[in-house]
Amino acid sequence: MKDKRSPELKQEIAEINAVIKEVPEARDFGIRLISTLKSEVEGRGIPSETRLGKLRKAFAAMVASFRE
Repeated sequence: MKDKRSPELKQEIAEINAVIKEVPEARDFGIRLISTLKSEVEGRGIPSETRLGKLRKAFAAMVASFRE
């Protein structure tokens, strides 16, 4: 995901934003995940895939718990 216009990056961010609208309690963590995803393309460093994976799993778990 080296390009801001990357379809994968845009799609993932759009999906996260849709979830944030549906589950407002997940907003803070969702914004943190989006920021981490964008950090590489904005030149703020390259997040490790392990860290991104953990953040994605944590976000999904949080959303699932709020939806119950």
